[in-house]
Amino acid sequence: MSHPGMPTSFTLHLAGEAGDSIPFLAQQLAQLMAQRLPTLFLHADPPAEIRAPPGALSAALSCQLRCGSQISSCPEPVHLLLALRPSALQTLTVELAPGALVLLHAERFAPPWPSLPADCRLFPVPITSWNREALAPCMLSQPECDRCESFFLLGLLAWMLDLPLDPVQHWLRTTFAHKPEMARATELALIAGRNQAQNADLPRWELPLAEGPAAGSYRLLSGNEALTLGLLSAAQLTTRRVLLAAAAAPATAELLAACHEVACDRLVPMPCPDEAAAIAAALGAAYGGQLGVALCSGPGLSIQSELLGLAVLTQLPVVVIQVQHGGPALALPRQVEQADLAAAVHGRTGVAPLVVLAQATPAEGVELIVQAARLAIEGRTPVILLSDVHLLQLSELVPIPDWPFSPCPAPSVWVDSMPPEDARPYCVPGTPGGEHSLGPLENEAGTTKVCFDPSNHARQSAARINRVQRLRAPAATWHVEGDRSANPSATLLLLGWGSTFGPLREACFILRARGHAVAHAHLRQVHPLSSEVLDGLQGYRAVLVVELNEGQLATHLRSLRGLSVRSYTRLGGAPFRVAEILAAAEQVLFELQEQTA
Repeated sequence: MSHPGMPTSFTLHLAGEAGDSIPFLAQQLAQLMAQRLPTLFLHADPPAEIRAPPGALSAALSCQLRCGSQISSCPEPVHLLLALRPSALQTLTVELAPGALVLLHAERFAPPWPSLPADCRLFPVPITSWNREALAPCMLSQPECDRCESFFLLGLLAWMLDLPLDPVQHWLRTTFAHKPEMARATELALIAGRNQAQNADLPRWELPLAEGPAAGSYRLLSGNEALTLGLLSAAQLTTRRVLLAAAAAPATAELLAACHEVACDRLVPMPCPDEAAAIAAALGAAYGGQLGVALCSGPGLSIQSELLGLAVLTQLPVVVIQVQHGGPALALPRQVEQADLAAAVHGRTGVAPLVVLAQATPAEGVELIVQAARLAIEGRTPVILLSDVHLLQLSELVPIPDWPFSPCPAPSVWVDSMPPEDARPYCVPGTPGGEHSLGPLENEAGTTKVCFDPSNHARQSAARINRVQRLRAPAATWHVEGDRSANPSATLLLLGWGSTFGPLREACFILRARGHAVAHAHLRQVHPLSSEVLDGLQGYRAVLVVELNEGQLATHLRSLRGLSVRSYTRLGGAPFRVAEILAAAEQVLFELQEQTA
């Protein structure tokens, strides 16, 4: 039963292998859907092995498009599935929604056809034969015809979803203006796909009715692209150049490649042999007066812990982007897991406090990188930004801001502030009359003399703790959706961090639409937590912490002021589904009701 205000959505899942142009097809469909619906998410699931042979299960890849109104998460149960390879269908990890439609590439599947739930419908389609027949007048070779299959599929799906083809035709004529024969062939394949779908009487799916996005310029922004734009923005909004040091790893390869594409004088990517070299290069850049950024994933954070401690001791501004994935070690480099929070907050020897931020949506990467850079420079401290492989592969529809993300140098909008009372002035080598002593031994307060006095160490440690405790990112402001000002009877708070934002927010929408007194808060700065956050958590009868680990945030909160929170966790290498959170929240609400009775 639906309720007013509940999210309405449609989910399309495309599954195949690398040669099937799945990402291209998803991007084109996303651009067509974006003109009709205000919210759109595109999630890409790359193959497990880059060099996997065709037909192998590890060669399967997929993309999921989810559009509608009041939605925040992806992937979710599928309404329309296009399966182009048997391997893609065998490795399918998403659920089929009731009444789902499944299109099969008939020439690549041998009967009997795969079994489906009783309420789902299966349609085998001879895509290759229909496409070659449509392109017969073009006098193309068979491989050239087969390369046009993605446009045939685009036309077929556009008819099934009632999407216009005019924008695609205009794009084809512009893109292949210098190759008229190819422009004609791709347009023929596009029109043929639409006509064949109509002639074969394939079912049509009505997209959810919703107002389109407000007038303006929009783009699909992935987590990889957002972090890249954030690094460019940080380079523009400060007087420093940004050095991005990174070692090759499956989880960070696309982000590093995106940074290389926009490399310029202000943003300098630096490939490194390992994570230790990456953090050392970032420290060197910070020592030289620039902003050092180290990119790592999985166990790379453990390798960097020693030099992060050195950055704390020497008060050098360094930002570490940690891409989380399933572990331990490199166990699941392509699957999501929020397993590194405890390591980011506590994973250093000695008293070495620093700031930990967490990215919640793909587009937030732009703002959080800039905030991390500001906190690092102004607070003279390392900052860790936690992302994960799910966010990097997820794209969302966002308006293009008024100010340009240009790689060209721009005037400084904010500059280095005066250091706090418990921080040293930032002395760049070569500054007349200045001297910066860099070493692993603790100095006497206010001097560069090595000092092992216990009282001095106590003062220095307290100063480091106090300095970090005072640092606040604007994103750290305590904000609750469905808070007591809007719902005075709210008794349950759904609390999360990182990539659980989407399913948590959507679950909260549904629960409130069903009449439950539920609120939702999400932490962007997970350490240090302000008194505002801790006080806010104490205002609810129950706080349910939802995270993709064994309960690291819940454990951390229980250690602060003795907070009593409930924990709902899962390990499995896949994002939460909204239905899972709904079930957990309704169980807590039932228990609260029983206690009241």
